[in-house]
Amino acid sequence: MPRTEQERLDRIAEIIENVDNRCMAYDGPVGQTLDEMRSDEIEQIYKLAKGESDKLDPDWERAKEHFDKVRQRYMDLEGTPGINTTIALRTVFDPLAKRYNSGERTGELFTEMMNVE
Repeated sequence: MPRTEQERLDRIAEIIENVDNRCMAYDGPVGQTLDEMRSDEIEQIYKLAKGESDKLDPDWERAKEHFDKVRQRYMDLEGTPGINTTIALRTVFDPLAKRYNSGERTGELFTEMMNVE
């Protein structure tokens, strides 16, 4: 949880960079980052700017629910002719699940779990 002003600014920069990276993974360079932000990311930035860091602990239940829902969609597609979900399941979902199940609770893991689509 960020405590100093510099830590809060670093966390804001990390959120913005994560949005940029998420968008670039889909369709190249990002035009207006703000247009691509989810409401939870904007809320985190606002709270960081206001110094309300005590409310910034990630909602791990929400992240796990989202992750499991998307993972299940991929698993449901396994065996469908012309669709190969094995690569995504083995290279994206399995490593994230392993990190989560081993007890890791970092901001990076939270962001990665929330960004799966």
